[in-house]
Order: sequence, then structure tokens, then C-alpha cells
Amino acid sequence: EDEQNQYKLVFGAKSKHVEAIIAEMEAKVKASGAAAKFIYSGHGDWNYLDVVCPGAGKLEAMLYVRRKLGFGANCTVACGDSG
Repeated sequence: EDEQNQYKLVFGAKSKHVEAIIAEMEAKVKASGAAAKFIYSGHGDWNYLDVVCPGAGKLEAMLYVRRKLGFGANCTVACGDSG
């Protein structure tokens, strides 16, 4: 499925530049009055850089599902491949 949508942008970036790219993007987003969360993952020379809504992420999704279904933390496991 398509990784890009109105709530998520995905970029590929050289690993050695990821922190500088995030710092510049954070500054531009903040200056625009918007908010975003930057998540990078991957191995080797290249990383994926996801730009998502501030409330997005694996933890936030897991907490939402836990609350919705009434599961406690002791009955919850989260797994992922990166990030």
C-alpha cells in the first residue's frame, strides 16, 4: 500500500544527514505554526524518515487500542520492525 497520505510523509535519507534534516524540518514546521513528529528508522547508510501528526506512533496507537478494548498494560505486547 501507499506509504504517503495526508497524515504521513515518508522520505529516504542518508544516515549521516538524518539529524540535520530533522533539525531543519522541525525549525521550518515550527516557524509555520504547524506541529509534526519526526520518526527515523532503518539500518546501514540509509534511513526512512516519517513525518506524522504529533499524536501518531506505535505507542499512541497501542494505548488507544488498549483503552478502546479495555486491556491493561499487563495484557499488552507491542512489536515492531524499526523506529
